[in-house]
Parts: sequence; C-alpha cells; structure tokens
Amino acid sequence: MCHLSPRFVRFIVIILLLLLASLACSIQKDDQGQADIDIQLTTIAIQQTQTAVVVPPIQIPTTENVQPTQPVAVTESIPTPSPDIDFEGISFSFDDSITSSVSTEIVPQQVDEYQFPGGTYPTHYAFNFNGYALQDTFHQPIIRIYPIAMFETLDSYTSDDINQLRTLLQTQPPIAVNDNLPLIPHWNAGQMFSAKAEYMDFQNGSGVRYLTMHGQAAYPIDNTNMFYAFQGITNDGAYLVSAILPIANPALPLHGEDTIDNWTTFYDLYESYMGQASQQVNEYEAISFVPSLDMLDAMIASIYVNK
Repeated sequence: MCHLSPRFVRFIVIILLLLLASLACSIQKDDQGQADIDIQLTTIAIQQTQTAVVVPPIQIPTTENVQPTQPVAVTESIPTPSPDIDFEGISFSFDDSITSSVSTEIVPQQVDEYQFPGGTYPTHYAFNFNGYALQDTFHQPIIRIYPIAMFETLDSYTSDDINQLRTLLQTQPPIAVNDNLPLIPHWNAGQMFSAKAEYMDFQNGSGVRYLTMHGQAAYPIDNTNMFYAFQGITNDGAYLVSAILPIANPALPLHGEDTIDNWTTFYDLYESYMGQASQQVNEYEAISFVPSLDMLDAMIASIYVNK
C-alpha cells in the first residue's frame, strides 16, 4: 500500500477546495442540481484521501523477524527405589524369587587357638537368607562383610586368600574353567571345580563370581553341594564382600552318589569326568539355574558398603 505524507495530503486538499470554489462561481442557476452532485463526489474523495493517511500500513512478518517457538522441556522426577536391606551402612536389593526375607546380625570376633580353617575371624556383618529358593542344601545362603585389615591381622590363612583375590582383581587375567579361585572364609576342604567365572562390579567395589563345589574327596557335581560364590573388595580396599549362595540346575542330580554304580571306576576316571562335567556346567544358560544366575548377579551388583 502507498504511504502519503501529510504535506502532500494538505496540498491535494487545498487544490480540491480551490476547484470547488471555482465550480461554485461558474455554475448557473439551472445547473445547480448537477453542481451539488459534483460537490458531494469531491467531498467523498477528500474523506477517502484523509482516511488513507490515518490508517497505518499493515506489517507483514517475514521469516527474518519471526522467532521460532522453543519446545519446553519437561523433566520428570523418577524416584530411586529403596534397597530391600539397609543395615549398618550396608545395603542391597533382591528379587522375591531368591528369598522371602533376609535377617541381619553383627557377628563378634572369634579366634581359634588351634587355628582351624574358618575358625578365626574379626567382628563382621552377616546377612542370612530365610525362605531361600533352595532347601536342604549343604551350604546355608549368606552374605558376609569383613573388615580386611583386621582379618589379615588375625588369620594368616585368610591373609593369603585375600592377597590372591586382591591380585586377581587388580590384574584381571582371563579365567578358565577349573581355575583355582579364592574363597573366604577359608575352608577345610578343597575346590573341586569352578565354572561360569566372571569379573563383576558392585556399587562401590569389584569382585569375581563363579560356581563351585568344595570337598575332601572325589564326588560328582550335584545340586546339594554346588553353590554360587562371589568374592569382592570395596574400592577403598577396606572391606571384603563374601557371598555363598546355593544354586541348582535341572540337568544335575540332587545327590551325586545316586549316579555312581562303581566308585572304583569313578575314582579312576575322576579327572576326565570332572573336566567334562565342569565344562557342561559352564555352558548352561544363566536362566536355567535356580535361582536365576542373572538375578543373583543383580543382587550382588546392588551391594553398597558405606562404612
């Protein structure tokens, strides 16, 4: 739309007024009707011209002055679930399929004057599983948290095991089936096999998880004696995390002796048997175990030691 300046508009108005006056002087009486019509048309033209000046031009926005609408970010607060167990600064969570409840205790220090393996230990924290997924197993399901410095001072056997674990976690070499792995507390029995070994982290530390059996004589792998072991150390090196949790697989017998017809032959072939049997355990799917290997791992990973 064309924009007229006020000075130019005034000039047009003056010219029209002069023209109107000239017309008024020159018209005759008999032409008065036509003159009146001309005056009215002139007046309308002046009004329209003035209106064009008063109405401002329409502003058409361009892409240069249009600001894009910014999306508003919506932040939802997702609450962190509370751990199932929180005792003396130690916490963790577990799936209901593992156990119905966990009881806690502070176990006082004990020193065995005869230095029987496992008979000496410092004051530590114990978490006992009640209503565990497996019943009537040789081992009772338990997680223990030990102060390392005090343990090493009290028991030389355990000190050696802790050093082995510390070195293992620092260097993290590949672990093969049946590699000898540390187990604390120290037991008066030897490792019979190891399988499914993996390095794992928990919330403020790291460790190694594996399946095993310990015994004093040759014996088949079975669901009564096999257990899940986790041995870990907190990042500050102050605490040892030890988990002993029975675990089973439907492909294994409940009692190993039920599968042996001739013990002499079994003893003669024991090394060959154990090599094959442990490799089979290593190849079982995690979900095929009871409790599920993945669920036990998730529980261990949730452990936090805030001491």
